[in-house]
Amino acid sequence: MNGLKTSIYFLAHYIDFVLSAGISVVIFLLIALSFRLEIVSINPGPIIILLIVWINTAVSFAFAISTLFDNGRNSLIGTFIMLFMSIVISLSSASIWNNEPPNAFFLWPPFALYTAVSIINSRAISLAAPALTAQTIGTEPKLVAAIAYLSVEWVVFFLLSIYGAV
Repeated sequence: MNGLKTSIYFLAHYIDFVLSAGISVVIFLLIALSFRLEIVSINPGPIIILLIVWINTAVSFAFAISTLFDNGRNSLIGTFIMLFMSIVISLSSASIWNNEPPNAFFLWPPFALYTAVSIINSRAISLAAPALTAQTIGTEPKLVAAIAYLSVEWVVFFLLSIYGAV
């Protein structure tokens, strides 16, 4: 830790990871805009809100998971395995519930993210309903629930990671 207090070291890493993920999101948005993907080109507000919340939740989640392992290598492998399994389970459950899962499904952060992205994307390409905007996010209760769960999980995992590091 190079002589830094634990809290300063922790904060520096958190800021570094959030900035790195933020740069990735900006690159994603620019590429999506250049290819005119509907999820971004029609109205980027909902996806930007979701990605900002997700970046912080993902970093807090990764910190909390890292406290369960004794070294960084095992933590990285464990995180990749959990996220891969989350993708498989989320894709399977999306076909079962048709983007209307029970709210308890959102207790696992990747499930909330994948469901929210699916809802935003389906509204962006739908001919029956207008695309979501930052002002009309409230018209989709499952999207609001997913973002709310991610926001609460951001705080919970952050506190768990602080507790696990101490």
